[in-house]
Amino acid sequence: MTLNKVNIFKTLWATIVILWTQACSLHENLSNTNKNSNLTEKKENTTSLNTKKQHREIERQMNEIFEYGQKEIFKNHKNTFSNKNVEDELDKLYAIVEKNSWLKINVIGYYGWRYSNLPIERAEKIKEYLVNKWINAERIKTEWWKERIAQAIKIEVLN
Repeated sequence: MTLNKVNIFKTLWATIVILWTQACSLHENLSNTNKNSNLTEKKENTTSLNTKKQHREIERQMNEIFEYGQKEIFKNHKNTFSNKNVEDELDKLYAIVEKNSWLKINVIGYYGWRYSNLPIERAEKIKEYLVNKWINAERIKTEWWKERIAQAIKIEVLN
């Protein structure tokens, strides 16, 4: 009978050791998973921050085109380009959009109290120019806002 108790004790002890080893292994795996998850989360946050900075820089570059020389791009109170040199300015916008193939933009026309169709016509004219240069039309959204701001056209990054 004593031999039986010793065998039972040995079996029980072996089972406890196996369970303890498995529990420690499981705890280590969970701990590593949490560490990897935290590292991935930090990496995603850094990537997201870098992407936001990149978007702001691209928006700044595109809007510089329309801030300076705004009146030279369009004829006064019209939706037609003022002269052939305008293509040089719009080619700068094209180069930015072409270089960043992931980029989707919103061309916004602004107006005060007059010329209600003019802003959207100007935004559409810029879109048309880019589409004629083989930029996919689905990457360009146009809209107009009734606000008084210094520039009549503004470009936003959508993605």
